[in-house]
Amino acid sequence: MSKTNHHKRVDYEKQYIKLYKEVHGEDSQDIAAVVSRLSNFSLLNYMNVLLVKKDCIPFTANELKRKLV
Repeated sequence: MSKTNHHKRVDYEKQYIKLYKEVHGEDSQDIAAVVSRLSNFSLLNYMNVLLVKKDCIPFTANELKRKLV
């Protein structure tokens, strides 16, 4: 059985944009262009901030270091 990475960057970018709009409102600026330029760590770190604002469980330190494909 082969080991696959189910952590796709595209999916995390979509999740981040969705969370961002929930926290900052639908009229928020278009952030898709900005998100695509972030490093994996930065994307997950910014997502962590939004998760905390929504009273959700944030990523662990190991999860923040995750490789996204």
